[in-house]
Amino acid sequence: MKRKWIVVLIFASLMSLAQNSEWQHGVILAVQQRTNSQGTDSKVGSYDITVRIGKHIYVVSYTDPNNSTIAQYRVGADFVVRVNGDTLTFNDLQGNPHTLKILRSETTSESQKQ
Repeated sequence: MKRKWIVVLIFASLMSLAQNSEWQHGVILAVQQRTNSQGTDSKVGSYDITVRIGKHIYVVSYTDPNNSTIAQYRVGADFVVRVNGDTLTFNDLQGNPHTLKILRSETTSESQKQ
């Protein structure tokens, strides 16, 4: 019996360590276009995007490679992401990976989920 508990504890420890580097389900909560110091659009297609992954909220910096405004219409979209340190990675519709810098993050309680 003691051996089973040791195996369970080791497995739980490994799962908690691997959790941040695994692909996870994310939802876009907000998209805000960046502005420069004069209050005008800094660059078309440059955004701060808020993403919820489980109990964590991340704000990432995203610049569309085609200067598109499509990101503004992705609020509520869910997709698969991987958080690794201070970066968040996702694959576009063609399967190309994009790595974004995490600007800030916070942990929320289950009751705060939208």
